[in-house]
Amino acid sequence: MRLAMSRDSTTDRVGLCVSCEHARSIQSARGSTFWLCEASKSDSRLRKYPQLPVRQCVAYRADAEKQHG
Repeated sequence: MRLAMSRDSTTDRVGLCVSCEHARSIQSARGSTFWLCEASKSDSRLRKYPQLPVRQCVAYRADAEKQHG
Protein backbone atom coordinates (compact mmCIF):
# COMPACT_ATOMS: atom_id res chain seq x y z
CA MET A 1 0.00 0.00 0.00
CA ARG A 2 1.36 3.38 -0.97
CA LEU A 3 0.78 6.36 1.30
CA ALA A 4 -0.01 9.76 -0.19
CA MET A 5 2.63 12.37 0.54
CA SER A 6 1.51 15.41 2.43
CA ARG A 7 1.98 18.84 0.87
CA ASP A 8 4.55 19.75 3.55
CA SER A 9 6.73 16.70 2.93
CA THR A 10 6.57 17.28 -0.84
CA THR A 11 7.61 20.91 -0.34
CA ASP A 12 10.52 19.83 1.88
CA ARG A 13 11.66 17.27 -0.71
CA VAL A 14 11.16 19.39 -3.85
CA GLY A 15 11.52 22.98 -2.67
CA LEU A 16 10.43 26.01 -4.68
CA CYS A 17 9.36 24.02 -7.74
CA VAL A 18 6.23 22.85 -5.93
CA SER A 19 4.77 26.38 -6.10
CA CYS A 20 6.49 27.79 -9.20
CA GLU A 21 4.54 28.64 -12.33
CA HIS A 22 7.45 27.39 -14.49
CA ALA A 23 7.60 23.92 -12.93
CA ARG A 24 5.75 20.82 -14.02
CA SER A 25 5.94 17.40 -12.41
CA ILE A 26 6.55 14.47 -14.76
CA GLN A 27 5.74 10.90 -13.72
CA SER A 28 7.80 8.15 -15.34
CA ALA A 29 6.45 4.75 -16.31
CA ARG A 30 8.36 3.33 -13.32
CA GLY A 31 6.65 5.69 -10.88
CA SER A 32 9.46 8.20 -10.35
CA THR A 33 8.59 11.89 -10.32
CA PHE A 34 10.79 14.48 -12.01
CA TRP A 35 10.34 18.26 -11.99
CA LEU A 36 10.66 19.97 -15.38
CA CYS A 37 11.60 23.66 -15.42
CA GLU A 38 9.87 25.30 -18.40
CA ALA A 39 11.91 28.49 -17.81
CA SER A 40 15.03 26.53 -18.80
CA LYS A 41 13.87 26.76 -22.43
CA SER A 42 14.63 30.48 -22.51
CA ASP A 43 17.25 30.83 -19.76
CA SER A 44 20.45 28.83 -20.20
CA ARG A 45 21.38 29.34 -16.52
CA LEU A 46 18.61 26.95 -15.52
CA ARG A 47 18.63 23.17 -15.65
CA LYS A 48 15.80 21.40 -17.44
CA TYR A 49 15.49 19.00 -14.49
CA PRO A 50 16.99 20.78 -11.47
CA GLN A 51 18.59 18.99 -8.56
CA LEU A 52 16.11 18.86 -5.71
CA PRO A 53 15.34 20.44 -3.35
CA VAL A 54 15.49 23.85 -5.03
CA ARG A 55 15.98 26.49 -2.33
CA GLN A 56 16.89 29.48 -4.53
CA CYS A 57 16.07 30.19 -8.17
CA VAL A 58 16.48 33.31 -10.31
CA ALA A 59 13.38 32.40 -12.34
CA TYR A 60 11.05 31.50 -9.46
CA ARG A 61 7.60 32.94 -9.86
CA ALA A 62 4.88 31.91 -7.41
CA ASP A 63 1.82 30.29 -8.96
CA ALA A 64 -1.27 31.10 -6.89
CA GLU A 65 -3.09 27.94 -8.03
CA LYS A 66 -0.25 25.67 -6.94
CA GLN A 67 0.11 27.41 -3.59
CA HIS A 68 -3.55 26.90 -2.71
CA GLY A 69 -4.22 23.70 -4.63
